[in-house]
Amino acid sequence: MYNDRIKSGDDNMNSVRTMGMITILLFIIGCSNNEQARAQKDVSVLVQEMANAFRKQDTEFLLAHFPNEVLLIESGVIKTLSKDQMRNAKQQQFAIGNYEIENLQKPRITVSSDGKTAYVATQFAVKLTPNVNPTNTAQAKVASLLIFEKRNGRWYETVSCDTYGQ
Repeated sequence: MYNDRIKSGDDNMNSVRTMGMITILLFIIGCSNNEQARAQKDVSVLVQEMANAFRKQDTEFLLAHFPNEVLLIESGVIKTLSKDQMRNAKQQQFAIGNYEIENLQKPRITVSSDGKTAYVATQFAVKLTPNVNPTNTAQAKVASLLIFEKRNGRWYETVSCDTYGQ
């Protein structure tokens, strides 16, 4: 009988340990989900701010959200650009004319389980009104896959892969 109570006590202790472990796991999962949700919101806001900076041709705002090197994939070419090369490319791009951007789909954002990497798939239409001949506008549809990494508490666009259509 005494042994039965000890055994019963061991079972209760095991149940308490199991419940404790489940509680801790749920807490960790909950924190992870909160981190992912917060990261998703932060990246969503940043993507919108970067689109607005592009419309305003704010090169410095855009550059503040790129690391020292960015991997670009477009038109069948893979290249790495330094921040200075990105600055020159953006300045040349903006010197051509004014850009209008319209989202065709809400950006799809996926955040890694550790909350440090975000993948953004987006589709938008771009209309360029050139400075030289404003009546000769150009339009394109763009689908992009962007990868953002969180470094030292800030999000940076580290990879940009763009495809173009009509």
